[in-house]
Amino acid sequence: MPGPGCICPPAATPGFANLIAHFGDEREGGTLWAGHLDVVPAEAAEWAGDPFTLRRDGARLIGRGTTDMKGFLACVLAVAEAGQPGSPQSVAITFDEETTMAGAALLPAQCAALGIRPGLVIVGEPTDLHPCSAHPGVVDMESLFIGRAGHGADRRDTLSAIEAASHFVCDMSGALPETARFNAGVIAGGTARNVVAGSCTLSWELRFEDQASPEALIEAA
Repeated sequence: MPGPGCICPPAATPGFANLIAHFGDEREGGTLWAGHLDVVPAEAAEWAGDPFTLRRDGARLIGRGTTDMKGFLACVLAVAEAGQPGSPQSVAITFDEETTMAGAALLPAQCAALGIRPGLVIVGEPTDLHPCSAHPGVVDMESLFIGRAGHGADRRDTLSAIEAASHFVCDMSGALPETARFNAGVIAGGTARNVVAGSCTLSWELRFEDQASPEALIEAA
């Protein structure tokens, strides 16, 4: 790529780093093209070929991450390298987007430190080719429920933490507006089938499409 300044800012996670490439002399305005390189795991048995070897099937290119989002990044690098006179172009490729989003969390401060202040940011997440003005917000939470353990045959002085977590899941699922979505992803608790669970952990997420505060959504539910 002739002409760009490619920077790998240091990351707090050893062995991982964002890549920021800038094309043009000016750093104010222009477009920042943002994406990520990591992909979700691929089980070879679920694929007709090696998921990590790109192959062509007619007009289609098949491989893990071709849509989300290596195809976008390939197009972006071609566009940015071609350039637009008088319009600075930046490319930001983050790490660990599929899980912790740690790279994306570092990106605003890294761009600011480099003086990159784009007028427009385009993120290449797949949206069925329908442009979207924003991505739903997300909050990841883990809740700990504490009960009173005891034998399942005598429930007089017991309180099941699993039952409490189940009530929470039902309340959250049924009380949110249509613009918010709740998902209980992982639940773990109890020690045996005949023992009332004294504790239970629930990992869950809340996604919301409007500008509502996630705290307000949780309180309303």
